[in-house]
Amino acid sequence: MVSTSLGRSASARFGDLMRSVSRAAYMVTLPLLVATLAFPRRCWRSSRTTRARSPARRPPYACSAVGMLAVVAAELGLAAVFGTGDTGAGFVIEVMVSGALVGLTALVVLVLGVDDLPLVWALLPLSAALGLAASAGWLRSGRWRRVTV
Repeated sequence: MVSTSLGRSASARFGDLMRSVSRAAYMVTLPLLVATLAFPRRCWRSSRTTRARSPARRPPYACSAVGMLAVVAAELGLAAVFGTGDTGAGFVIEVMVSGALVGLTALVVLVLGVDDLPLVWALLPLSAALGLAASAGWLRSGRWRRVTV
């Protein structure tokens, strides 16, 4: 949609387009988020930490679930970067996010010795927030306009 909008020289409506797409994405995501928060034992059933620990462990699950809101926004932002035709910048942002996720996971698990799966999963939205900031910064800078498609 972004590339179509830009191809039609409707870049002034880019913000409206992103808001519309974001609204639709969150309409799909929010019911799943509510279900995850309402039934954490069902949603996290495969995790050994769910069976082994008390319901007092619910906050890390909630943190991970709510963090998915950042992941949705980050994916939309990255898609918008790719939609501008600036695949080089999109690639750099993806590598940066992946590097942050792997690096933070290695630090938390291997160096700090944390073995709590929900807390490790919380690193995904943290890394996604970095990607969202990079995508938003790149889009706002207007540097993507230098790319000829």
